[in-house]
Amino acid sequence: MNLAPALALSLVAATADAQPASASAPASAASAPSRAASAPAIPSSRPIGILPGEDYPVDLMKAGVQGTVTVLVTLGPDGKPADATIQKTSRSQQLDAAALEYVHRVVKLGNAEHPAPPQVLVPIDFVKDSVRTLGTKTCADFVVDATYFRAAFPDKTLRDMNVINLSAGAIVLMQQMAVPRMLAVSRHTKVPEVEATLAACAAHPDDRFFATFQHVVDDAIAKDR
Repeated sequence: MNLAPALALSLVAATADAQPASASAPASAASAPSRAASAPAIPSSRPIGILPGEDYPVDLMKAGVQGTVTVLVTLGPDGKPADATIQKTSRSQQLDAAALEYVHRVVKLGNAEHPAPPQVLVPIDFVKDSVRTLGTKTCADFVVDATYFRAAFPDKTLRDMNVINLSAGAIVLMQQMAVPRMLAVSRHTKVPEVEATLAACAAHPDDRFFATFQHVVDDAIAKDR
């Protein structure tokens, strides 16, 4: 399932173009090189979210491979990609390749009335989990995801995983909590609770991930009272 609008993306200007030097006032020797070196920023499209489906390779999804790929797209006169290169990697060569294939096959920007700029940055988010699948996700599946995330992103913690952010938000929204309860949940959906969830899931892989995470959070809140 592709969350992007059908073949049209709204462009968001990253920064304004640099002001040119006045013709009546010659630029100083110090300022001239600076202005010459500052090229206009490349605009970025809205992120494209890709959930499991034909655009998300099944083998990568099952292996827990997820992430954001930013693609630098050079557009032809028809608004379709004439060239595409990886501007920021997802840290998976296979996922990067899937993003390039998607861009060449699907992306089209601008039209006759509103032409797109010659180059655009297109962020593509490969997201394995959603609110619809959260309740059926197994502990075994979470262990796979956590193992990949830890190997691919050693500079981050498991609290940075998309599924953890999704789950923490779901705990709050589903229970329609009062403010004190919401603050308690916020305090106890951090690294220790995620690590405890991972340990519990490793011990009981057939259990449901979200129920396990919620149980760990509830226990942490109870002990904090």
